[in-house]
Amino acid sequence: MQFRRLWPPLVLICLHAIACQGLKYQNSGDFSDFCINGHVAPKFFLLGAQKSATTNFAFRLGDVGANIAWAQPGPEEPSFFWKEPHIFNQENYRGLTKDQWLAYYPKCNASQNMIAVDATPAYLASYEAPERILSWYGHEVSEKIEFLILLRDPLERMHSSFHHQKNQPSSPWASMSFAQYVDRVLANYESHGCLTGNVFLEDDNYHCSHSDASNDPLYLSMYAANLWPWFRFFRPTQFVVAPFRQYVTPKEGTPRLMEYEAKRVGVRIKPGSHMSAIPKSSKSAGLIRAARRKAEETREVLAAEAYPGLEEELAMIETAKVEKLQAVIERYAGAHLLAELLGQRMKQGLVLFGFEGDPSNTSAVAEYLSENW
Repeated sequence: MQFRRLWPPLVLICLHAIACQGLKYQNSGDFSDFCINGHVAPKFFLLGAQKSATTNFAFRLGDVGANIAWAQPGPEEPSFFWKEPHIFNQENYRGLTKDQWLAYYPKCNASQNMIAVDATPAYLASYEAPERILSWYGHEVSEKIEFLILLRDPLERMHSSFHHQKNQPSSPWASMSFAQYVDRVLANYESHGCLTGNVFLEDDNYHCSHSDASNDPLYLSMYAANLWPWFRFFRPTQFVVAPFRQYVTPKEGTPRLMEYEAKRVGVRIKPGSHMSAIPKSSKSAGLIRAARRKAEETREVLAAEAYPGLEEELAMIETAKVEKLQAVIERYAGAHLLAELLGQRMKQGLVLFGFEGDPSNTSAVAEYLSENW
């Protein structure tokens, strides 16, 4: 039996093989830069990670911004396309032409200076998305795109992602418990070197490729693997990486991510806007849940309102297996590996939001991530 193992070895090679080049900061461009074929193309991409408060951030940005433009899906399209149109993570751009994509967004109007947004969290783990974006924007305009990435504790995010996907009828984990998913992850890793809960059998060959695993709960938490393709095609100065808790529960006296990002991108902030995350108990949070339910109905998703917490589910798994899982996550999705990747780019202009230390100090960067995601 043969199997292809494109990662994790590929991940580790790529982390060290991308040459560090001196890149000067360029501003994010004005309105005219993103007027493409008469329409306002997205300037700001919220890339993910899935289940890291991206929907909350998108709703709050809509509350805060006076000149934000979202995609306008057609009557037969899923309602969630307003936030996440899933153009660049789909083969052949979802079958759309470039002009059909642009038609989602308003026509150019210099007096309004609109900032279009694409907040598709599936982009982060899409191996092909960076090159597809570059292809349609071109080099000159693509250098002025702004990217934000929210990162949550990898194990917590994996757990949340598992239950999010479990409730989709097409999910391979629809009839599986979290404990069973962990069993499969460990079995795949130990037997075949596959860091995924899936096993792909084709003519007795195991496939562990990026495309095979792009929706897998574990792979979606492998931030270093997810990020390096983006750094191949875009400049470090275009990225802000923010730990999850720096948005949802920032420490008193620290800057607000929403305000920082709005100003960075060129959003006109409405007077009296709240810059914090939307509390779960608020009216706006109810709107988020209502929108999510509507999207779930569109996708024929039977979503459970609640599921057991991570600690509760880990307690039902053998201690030895939990320790193995934690070791795998630490090795391939842990803060130290990510800190090595980010530290190099921080020297070149990438912003790790809230971090004020030396980017050369990998341990300090890793500690900051661990404490704040």
